[in-house]
Amino acid sequence: MFLALLPMVAGTDSWAAAWSLADSLAIGGRFEYVTSIDRESASFPWNTTAQSSDDRTRLMLDLFVGSRYGTLYVKGSSEWSATRPSDIRKRFLFDQGDYLWSQEFHTLDYSLRLFANERRFFTHDAIAPLLSDDLAGEGQDNLGARLDAAISDDVGVTVLYSALGEKISESRAITYLRTAYSSRLAIVSASYLLDDLGALTDHSRAVLKAETSASYKKAYVVLSYQQSDVQSDKLFFPGGRFLWEDYKFDDFSKILPAGAAVFAEARLSAMGVKVGHLRAVYRYTVIGRRFFDDLGLRQPAQVSQTVRVYFLGNGVDLNSRLEYSHVARAYFENEDVDRWRGSVWGTFRNGLDFWIRANIIADVDPMFGEVGDFVHVGLRRQIKQIYSGAHIMFKDLDSIFSATRLAWDAKLALSPNWGFYCRFVLSDQFDVGQMLYTRLSYQPSDRIFLALGYGRSAIGDGPYLLEDQDIELSRFGSAIYTISVRGDF
Repeated sequence: MFLALLPMVAGTDSWAAAWSLADSLAIGGRFEYVTSIDRESASFPWNTTAQSSDDRTRLMLDLFVGSRYGTLYVKGSSEWSATRPSDIRKRFLFDQGDYLWSQEFHTLDYSLRLFANERRFFTHDAIAPLLSDDLAGEGQDNLGARLDAAISDDVGVTVLYSALGEKISESRAITYLRTAYSSRLAIVSASYLLDDLGALTDHSRAVLKAETSASYKKAYVVLSYQQSDVQSDKLFFPGGRFLWEDYKFDDFSKILPAGAAVFAEARLSAMGVKVGHLRAVYRYTVIGRRFFDDLGLRQPAQVSQTVRVYFLGNGVDLNSRLEYSHVARAYFENEDVDRWRGSVWGTFRNGLDFWIRANIIADVDPMFGEVGDFVHVGLRRQIKQIYSGAHIMFKDLDSIFSATRLAWDAKLALSPNWGFYCRFVLSDQFDVGQMLYTRLSYQPSDRIFLALGYGRSAIGDGPYLLEDQDIELSRFGSAIYTISVRGDF
């Protein structure tokens, strides 16, 4: 329709413009069909019928047009799901839209973006962002506009407005402004976030942030200060008073306003030692008891310090990391937590990969305090087309939740197109729980994928098998059969 109407509104070169747009038009999509069969949901254990299957069909279509008029991207999807023959749901949804217009001049470059259902709100903060990508876009239903401008090689400005909901008049809306100055040694930026909470309340939230980062040779330092406040005004700047009279060089957090937060980090890049290279990172965090920014930082009031040291061996395949953190939290009741994290990983001369990971929390009540201690040991070996790994983890040490987990997984490349994967997990937490998952995959090209699976629906997808939180869900439910077909075009 757009290409058909263009010649009616364009000038004498309308047909040429229409053909130019058609030449830059790209259409793509993805078709996905997934069905899972759970025998235990049928009326009788031996009767696998349509009543025990869960079918889902999904079709995504996207349109991309790039020309001198800007870049347009639109994506829609249709979904056909059925939990039983009498309950079939069909619907077509608008997934995402994005229009980008950019211009370059001698001293001014800018880009204007109009978006809907944006997944990412990139703010390019060095530490503690005001808008976290995963938090700001997790609702998906949003409308907005964004302007990025480079006034010169050193100064940049960003303006963003978005309604986090379908109804602009009732939805939560955010306004974000940021300006940054970059030089050879340092970057200085200031940003402001105004959060209108919508029809739920007549109050608004504002967060002001100042950040600077600098580097010199092998050292890098970044410092960030944030101030938040909630008022009934539509436009305001958060306020607060520094209590310098209470500072006695013992606790810097005492002088900060209750709605303030400070983040500092220092890094020292690789230093050569006799047997390898060392890197060190130090981070200091202060979050006031009234500081609140649920779109950028979801952490309670605390004062924390963290030191990390990384080591890379010379002449041997050996890496390690050691981390110590002390956190003093002040919510519900005061609590100090000392945490040690360490890991060693490498490869033996015979090609056997290994890793040892540990997380130890000290000075915590084992009955009601924080749990999360573990020691995780893994071995992995790959010989030609066969990969196999063994894992053991001792979890929540010295607590009523202590458990031991064992796992074995293997991959087999039957051919360049066929692959087989198997995973078995055993845990003795509360009672003996086990999880078996197998998958046979066929991929004749980069755009076609077929998988046949058997096992629990929640299997975990973390880089370290036994540390994945989804393992806790595997003890519920029964094993299911899954057929998945996906094609990209």
